[in-house]
Amino acid sequence: MAIVSETRRASLIDEIRETWTELLGLPAIAPDDDFFELGGHSLLAAQAVARLNDRLGLDLAPRALFEAPTVAEMAELIAEARGEQASEASTPFIPDWIVPLQRQGAGRPVFVFPAGHNEVAALATDAEIAAHAGRDRPFWGFRREHPALDAARAGGLPSLAAEYIRQMRRLQPSGPYLLFGNCAGGYVAWEVASQLLAAGERVGGVLFYEAPLRADFDQLLPGFTPATISREWHLSADYRPRPLPVDLTHLLTDGWAAYGWWRPWQRVVTASHEPVIIPVATMGAQAFLARRQEIIAGYVRAWIAKAEARSAMGKVA
Repeated sequence: MAIVSETRRASLIDEIRETWTELLGLPAIAPDDDFFELGGHSLLAAQAVARLNDRLGLDLAPRALFEAPTVAEMAELIAEARGEQASEASTPFIPDWIVPLQRQGAGRPVFVFPAGHNEVAALATDAEIAAHAGRDRPFWGFRREHPALDAARAGGLPSLAAEYIRQMRRLQPSGPYLLFGNCAGGYVAWEVASQLLAAGERVGGVLFYEAPLRADFDQLLPGFTPATISREWHLSADYRPRPLPVDLTHLLTDGWAAYGWWRPWQRVVTASHEPVIIPVATMGAQAFLARRQEIIAGYVRAWIAKAEARSAMGKVA
């Protein structure tokens, strides 16, 4: 494998910076600047990757910018794609259905299970949250609708969670694990936690963002079996969570909390269930939407701090 020279690396960084300044309309961009923190979003990310492919004769996947959101990281990713060794660091091989939302940091990683509709847009949102949460630990996002996961999905949610756990252990061999489920991703996070505990692993904490649960979740919907979830993600309401001795923090905007869709989770948490209300009515809906990812990231940081403190004292499942 060839070693990339500093001159060639500097030229590559200049190409990336020029591409990003054109798209983002900024006068200058530093090597450590994050594309999403500079105002980029999923559509601009796809355009940025397409332009780099044209300029440099590459064939990067559209998700490349989620893996490498800074100029320096993108330069290293491109060098790797060209078969060049950009640095001495190495990363365990991971399948492309795992998205590095934020790959920097030596801290315990956060494993993220996105909302249940457009997963590309959902992961873009989660990447922005991860960027605002800081660079002291990696955030790994898990896709669902990927051809490589067809066999796992066919076995229902338990099978899919087992495949996730196999890869999680490559990234973090042992617990305590930190799990973040966004909306319907909460079902996945809960099933992952259940299987980790059954295997004798520890779960440092589970964080939900507006994850609903049917009040009659303990009753089967017509046509379903107790063991599995439907293969169709929009029918994930048939999931029947097991009671677990984990600490669950549930982020809720005040308007969403009023519907009470989060309350049934109290029946399956045998440790601590802490609802945390985001006062959208107080700050104003427009102000919240303008800074939504940044605001959520603040609560994510607070959750991580509490989970790590519990882990340090040995108070984890």
